[in-house]
Amino acid sequence: MKSENFSSDITIEFERAVSKQKNGEPEESLKIYHKIESIMPNNFQVANNMRIAVLESINKGILLHNNGYFSEAEGVFEKILEVDGHNHNATMILGIIKRYKGEFKESLNLIAKSVALDPGSEASRINLQESIIIISNAAAELYRKDDFVNAASLLEAILSIRPKRYISADDAARLFKQCQATAAQLYNRKFHNESARLIRSILSNYQSAESLHIAGLIAADQNKHVIAVKIFESAIDQSQNNSNYYISMAKSLYALKQYEAAENAFSMSLERDSSYIIQKKTVINQINHYVHNGKYNRNKSLLFCTSYVDSDDSWNKRYKLWMEYYKNSVLARHNICMIDDGGGHRPDCGDIIFHRFDNRLGRKSETNFPGWWRSFLFSVEIARREGCNKIIHIESDAFLISNRIMLYIDSIQNGWVSFWCRRWQMPESAIQVICEDNFDKISEISEKDLRSDFFLKSAESLLPFTETIKFFKGDRYGEYIDHIPDDADYVCQLSGNMRHAINMMVRLIPPTRVKA
Repeated sequence: MKSENFSSDITIEFERAVSKQKNGEPEESLKIYHKIESIMPNNFQVANNMRIAVLESINKGILLHNNGYFSEAEGVFEKILEVDGHNHNATMILGIIKRYKGEFKESLNLIAKSVALDPGSEASRINLQESIIIISNAAAELYRKDDFVNAASLLEAILSIRPKRYISADDAARLFKQCQATAAQLYNRKFHNESARLIRSILSNYQSAESLHIAGLIAADQNKHVIAVKIFESAIDQSQNNSNYYISMAKSLYALKQYEAAENAFSMSLERDSSYIIQKKTVINQINHYVHNGKYNRNKSLLFCTSYVDSDDSWNKRYKLWMEYYKNSVLARHNICMIDDGGGHRPDCGDIIFHRFDNRLGRKSETNFPGWWRSFLFSVEIARREGCNKIIHIESDAFLISNRIMLYIDSIQNGWVSFWCRRWQMPESAIQVICEDNFDKISEISEKDLRSDFFLKSAESLLPFTETIKFFKGDRYGEYIDHIPDDADYVCQLSGNMRHAINMMVRLIPPTRVKA
């Protein structure tokens, strides 16, 4: 070392660092080299000695670790990182040492950092995989000891590094199942803040139905029922057969005084698990109390089809069957209506609303059917006149088969909703639900001239649907098969044999009209 390169003080410090390096204390020399480097940042000799000291320190730390001197090894690697915080190897090995000592969260952060420092390092990724499994096992042991709070703390640490990127799909599935079980235990034991934190961590990685359900329960406990209902709906979208999700949503709907929707949700839960019958009866009794005291109007929807009744034959074969079917369905409590395109026959349609125009507009071509448009658009006038806040449009050759789709339609509160035609891959205009917040959109279309080019397109492409529901099973089956599939929720374009099946259903099912 030459005097022209260093001042006397720096020379002394440099020689002290070299001495420590030679005496087997490379980690102690690092601080000295680091201090000199801050004064002389571009000196090659200092930088080279420091690089060698780092390598020697790592080797020393590994040797100490392999011989079981974990605390001493830990001290060496901590000193390395004090002067070289981005050293990938030192970061990884210190993380491994922390893991041996049971300092799981700090260990995980260090090993995850080592992967970030060198994404191509196979050793770091393998160690991170091992750490995730080891720490999740430690959390499982805490769970078995009913220490759910500390178990959740470890699981949150794992979830913070997005573990799906590093472990197998099977291990990830087990991990998320473990997280959900822990969150559920926290919730059941009233650790709502801890449960909420863990649920947020789960949802940032994986939006499972059960995690959403717990999140909804937490929101409901905080009286955030509007948010809770939205979360429960998301859970149901992912898992439609879990009765617990419907029962939870029903309770929040009940708290919001949406009694009809609450009853429907309870009914959906009963389809999946009849053990909820006692809770359902409680809600129905409460609803009846509101009905009898005039506080709750059940008949707020207009259920209608368009029609052209020109003879007894057309009435008996088509429209009478539609009327009798829905008068004996769970939708029977609503205002059932037919809007007729100037047919010449007056049917005996009992107490349903039957509106007939004085003249017939009919259908001019495949894409020009002003008669249907006039009848369809006039539904909003009848709905407003009758005080309805929802229009349910079901064509006379369309039938809702399952109770679950009827109850779902009954529960819709807003929007202009259609279902899905799988055959033609488009919204199904034969079954629609139009809520009051979209009535003005019908009125806007009604103001257009039915002779204009606007209407020379398919209804499916013109109607402003806000949502198309695809998770029910249905199609225009009458166009390509002669029977109704056993698992169908709805059928459109009803054909001959299908009509016979519907007729048998009407005969076999007792009336279910609800008296309000």
